[in-house]
Amino acid sequence: MLFGLVPDLPPRTAPEDSIVVQAVVFRSGPSLVPEVLLVHRTSPRAWELPGGHPDGDEPVELTAIRETREETGIEVVVAGRIADFHRTGFVPHVSPTVLCEAVDGFPTGNHESVEVRYFPADRLPWGLFPWYRPVIAEALLLRHAIRVMAPVRSTGRLTAGERGSASRRHQALGVGEDRKSTRLNSSHEWISRMPSSA
Repeated sequence: MLFGLVPDLPPRTAPEDSIVVQAVVFRSGPSLVPEVLLVHRTSPRAWELPGGHPDGDEPVELTAIRETREETGIEVVVAGRIADFHRTGFVPHVSPTVLCEAVDGFPTGNHESVEVRYFPADRLPWGLFPWYRPVIAEALLLRHAIRVMAPVRSTGRLTAGERGSASRRHQALGVGEDRKSTRLNSSHEWISRMPSSA
């Protein structure tokens, strides 16, 4: 009966020795309330944000994109950095956390999860680790701030394929575009996809 409830714990380490990047992934919901992507882990059996360890010197943003894809099947763009959180619980670690928007894919779990789902940000599930609630609230504030800031236009021309990709990014981030330019926010560079590599 307790299978999956008690986590399989690694050896205890100092927080600064372990980095776990996490992504707060939003999509627009059917109402005005955005939905957040959560993963129901196999161990411990609880809901949390997608994420994981960087590969070598992999940047935080690319780790968030890769881990979200691997754990959930969702492609995301990174909209901004929320904060670096220091966890002191049963697995101490530092958690750089980024704000993301979903642009493609269908929620699909892997061997690390029993379920992947979107939840309305104002109706988070029972069983969500409690320290994620203020993180999600902070991410919502940053998301709102990014969406109301005036964008900076680029004069660079895009190919047809790039326009399609840029259009999905702009739609996900809630901003517009014209047919010959892409948008960058002056303080948040958007990162779309990791290059595919072996």
